[in-house]
Amino acid sequence: FESTTMDAATGELESGEYNSIRMSVKAASARLKDSDVDIPLRVPSEKIKVLVQFTIEQGEDTTIILDIQVDSTEMSMAIANNAEHNFRPVVTATVIDS
Repeated sequence: FESTTMDAATGELESGEYNSIRMSVKAASARLKDSDVDIPLRVPSEKIKVLVQFTIEQGEDTTIILDIQVDSTEMSMAIANNAEHNFRPVVTATVIDS
């Protein structure tokens, strides 16, 4: 699996204290390095919740970097065995205040 960096969301939030981020996931897929075939993955709740404490200050920018890790061995085995696989990543968050 390869690393990819992208902006998942940008926008404005009300000033205040926050303790989580919820991502809605409509579709997910995996692709092995030596393949050009996307393998569909299930996201049972269609949501991924990340527990992270952060504060939004009025007029200030806040960046949160989400590092999404998947078990590549488990994923590869499920794909090789043509088994359905749930997308259950481990997500860590780093808050960068500007």
